[in-house]
Amino acid sequence: MVADIDPAKTAIFARKYSAISCSPQDIHRQECDIFAPCALGGILNSQTIPQLQCKAVAGCANNQLLEDSDAVALQRRGILYATDFVGNAGGLISSSDEFYPNGFQSSRARNGVDKIYHTMMEIFLTASEQHITTHEAAVSIAEFRMSNKIGQRTEPAHFHHFEDKKLRDQPLL
Repeated sequence: MVADIDPAKTAIFARKYSAISCSPQDIHRQECDIFAPCALGGILNSQTIPQLQCKAVAGCANNQLLEDSDAVALQRRGILYATDFVGNAGGLISSSDEFYPNGFQSSRARNGVDKIYHTMMEIFLTASEQHITTHEAAVSIAEFRMSNKIGQRTEPAHFHHFEDKKLRDQPLL
């Protein structure tokens, strides 16, 4: 099942993947195992959550919950929520790899991205053990890691693009 605000794109991907096309306004109502919001923020809200017909939500859109309390509504419906800011961290992890002194290394970036799975499993376990939502567990773990500087860069960021003196001396704006 695929949807996009551009019906032509929806048709292309539906043909390419032998999928059923759907309007963006109706995609959340479709029966499926995993609902994967990958573009629209706020799609999980008091109007759409009661209409979901899925077992889990796992997508790469930012800010999928309109309100933090919408995580409670998902939990009450028995829908597993893979917290968006953890699930979609791969792009940030990969692009930040450019700031190492030796530049981007795909194997190092991939190793960082592979840790997302373990973090998500930690979130699910924490939520289950503490009887809280996966969103609350993810925020709690993130706050703990930040306050204890877990995962903090141990060396300054290296800006390879500014090694050339001409580029370095140019104003940024």
